[in-house]
Amino acid sequence: MFRKVLITAGNTKVPIDQVRRIDNIFSGRTGTEIAKYFAEHGEEVTLLTSDPNLLNGYHKAPIRIVAYKMFDQLERAMKREITEKRYDLIIHSSAVSDHIVDKVYIEVDDRLVEIDRSKKISSKHKHLFLRTSQTPKLIDFIRDEWGFKKTLVKFKLEVGISDEELINIAKESRDHSRADFIIANTLESMGAKAFIIDKENRISLASRKTLPEEMFKRIA
Repeated sequence: MFRKVLITAGNTKVPIDQVRRIDNIFSGRTGTEIAKYFAEHGEEVTLLTSDPNLLNGYHKAPIRIVAYKMFDQLERAMKREITEKRYDLIIHSSAVSDHIVDKVYIEVDDRLVEIDRSKKISSKHKHLFLRTSQTPKLIDFIRDEWGFKKTLVKFKLEVGISDEELINIAKESRDHSRADFIIANTLESMGAKAFIIDKENRISLASRKTLPEEMFKRIA
């Protein structure tokens, strides 16, 4: 019996002005490969992705695509999908921006002066000073705010720590978001290995290539 599966993939961009953006290095390739694998094994998959082009030429199995670019677009799309449709499984792999830019300043006579960022900021300024604000953790809306009660998978990436440290951080992160599984890796080894950890703290290991298959087996 197929499940309805929602997968988020890619990154979110935050605007500096009307033409400049800040994003991160993650493309959404991993989430897209997970979506393909689950769809090819009979699941009804919706993919929220910042790069739909990763599915160009793909015809093996149907995948419903919802595209986004900005943080607020992803937030609205997730809320709409989760509150209006009945998913059995959510896999949240998007690399979501931790901060948004809310003000931009230039230095004038040793003090900071806010400038208009509603259009294009002039390139004549030697220095720009950005004030950012922390974004909410979208995964933490999934249970209480948006009412999702079924299986939730969270992703966690860290930099420059040991496997033991990563696993401990991942367990805390899983519990904080009330996820059923967490996929944890480090930037340095994300192509080579990822840990799949469930609520009972059972751990299995996968490479980027085998991750979709291992997740499917663990979450089936």
